[in-house]
Amino acid sequence: MKPLSPELLAVAQSRVEQYLAQAYQKRGPYSPGWLSIRSIEKEIGVSRSMISRLIIRVQREREAQAASALRRKFGSEPLAVGLGIAIMCPNWRVAQISEASEVA
Repeated sequence: MKPLSPELLAVAQSRVEQYLAQAYQKRGPYSPGWLSIRSIEKEIGVSRSMISRLIIRVQREREAQAASALRRKFGSEPLAVGLGIAIMCPNWRVAQISEASEVA
């Protein structure tokens, strides 16, 4: 697949943002102005698979922004067993967050 031009990518990302915004508002598919992946495909000329990949990328970016500093430190790896008990200790939490800020 050939890469998209920056202009076309910007248009596609803005339409994906609108698509996700309507999904979070829980608008019905028969509402006026409803966007679907197929309508975005027809409008812009980008494949549905590319639009789906953009949707996944935007959702991951939103989730990463909403994550705590502690979650970002551990990344997407599962947390260790017993970590919930360690988190309850305020000193441990402060130490972990300060380490994460030093690394970043």
